[in-house]
Amino acid sequence: MQRDVESYAIASCLTQQAEPYLKDQGDAWASVVVQRMHGDIEVLAGIAEQVQRENAKGGNGAKDDMAVMRDEARPGQGKPLPVLHCGEVIDRPDVRAAIQKAIAALRPSYESR
Repeated sequence: MQRDVESYAIASCLTQQAEPYLKDQGDAWASVVVQRMHGDIEVLAGIAEQVQRENAKGGNGAKDDMAVMRDEARPGQGKPLPVLHCGEVIDRPDVRAAIQKAIAALRPSYESR
């Protein structure tokens, strides 16, 4: 259950990135999570909203707050790492709180299985 909820948060983040491939992968991943989960999928809406708020804090796609590595092909410019950013978004306090809230709401559905 925790993996599903955290995966949904990461997938939601990917759907908000500028690159079409990442958007598509995020959408597909979120769909898989929704299809295999138990309980009311509406509890995931809070996670998606919180991830969107977290991304908005850093500007367009959280670029100001995104992990960046040195790009040897373009010295002086950084290479944004949106996949790393999305993988780490689940550790942001507000996103983690939304995840915990969803887990608490879904727990009865998972325990009855």
